[in-house]
Amino acid sequence: MKTIPEQEIEKTRNRLLAKIEIDENGCWLWQGAVTVHGYGKLAILSHDVTTHRLAWMAFHGPIPDLYPGTSHGTCVCHTCDVRRCINPAHLWLGSIGDNLRDCAEKGRNAIRETAKKAALMRATKLACVNGHPYLPDNLYLCTRGKRQCRICRQLAERRRQIKRATLAGNLVAQT
Repeated sequence: MKTIPEQEIEKTRNRLLAKIEIDENGCWLWQGAVTVHGYGKLAILSHDVTTHRLAWMAFHGPIPDLYPGTSHGTCVCHTCDVRRCINPAHLWLGSIGDNLRDCAEKGRNAIRETAKKAALMRATKLACVNGHPYLPDNLYLCTRGKRQCRICRQLAERRRQIKRATLAGNLVAQT
């Protein structure tokens, strides 16, 4: 959604302003539902839209396509780096590249931080998805350091062998 229908603008503004809390930095912190990535979200005309994009549209107007001909639209970025902030004065428009440069200049790297958290979560797991314990005699370390359950690895290899044998048998039977 790049624009809010004219008849919905005032209603959207009021819905946004009804669910904010202003902090000491002037951020208008969204107090409603949030996405898994921490951005506010609100349903407009049966579509979930992030609240910082809605705030831009409600207070500044439609989000222009600054980069026509690309598969990526225009990003609504935060000067304050607070994902729940919907203060229109804290928002700016840019490309994905602009947003990533801003991220790097401020010493943030969301992708790296997310990957580190995921690796830490995996490292603390005591069993594989099938419930086999990660004990030294049941643990296989891949070349990239990923842990695998030896039992599950052996079962997967056995399934591959059966599939290959079945396919080979079908080929022989067809000739």
